[in-house]
Amino acid sequence: MKWLDQLIAKTRRAGLLIDANILLLQVLGRFKPQLIGSSTRLEKYTRVDLDLVNRLVRRFDRLVTTPHILTEVSDLAPDEYWSAFVNDLMVFDETFVPARELVLGGDIQRLGLADAAIARCAQEGVLVLTDDLPLSQRLAKRRHHVLNLNHLRTYLLA
Repeated sequence: MKWLDQLIAKTRRAGLLIDANILLLQVLGRFKPQLIGSSTRLEKYTRVDLDLVNRLVRRFDRLVTTPHILTEVSDLAPDEYWSAFVNDLMVFDETFVPARELVLGGDIQRLGLADAAIARCAQEGVLVLTDDLPLSQRLAKRRHHVLNLNHLRTYLLA
C-alpha cells in the first residue's frame, strides 16, 4: 500500500476527481445500496468497491469535478437520488473548461468531451479516479496522477 499512500500524499491538496460512473456508484450506493451489482449502471460494481471509493475520498482535502461529469451523473441517476445529491454538490470544487478550448487541445476527438475535460483537470495535479481504461492509459502515458478502480480493487483485495 506504500505506493498508494505516496500517491495520495502527492495529490491530497490538489484533490481527487471522480469519473462519472464511480460518482454515480457513490450517489446511488449511499441512497440505495441494493442497486449495486444489480442495476444496469452499477452491475459491474460491488459494495466493496463503494467502500474503497469512500475510504479514498476521506483522505483528500478537496474533491474536484467538472460540469460534464455532473451532467453525466444527473442524466444517469433517477431523479429521486439526484435531488438528494444536490446538497452534496457544495463540497465539490467545479472546474469549467470551455468546449472550444478542449477542441483545440486535441483530446476531444480521442476521448470525448467529458474525458477531455478530465484530462485537462489532470494537468493541475489532481488524482483522477476512473475505471475507464483508455482514459487511465492516456493520463498515465502523460504522467498525470490516475488511479484505475479496477487496478485498485485488484491491488487491495489480492
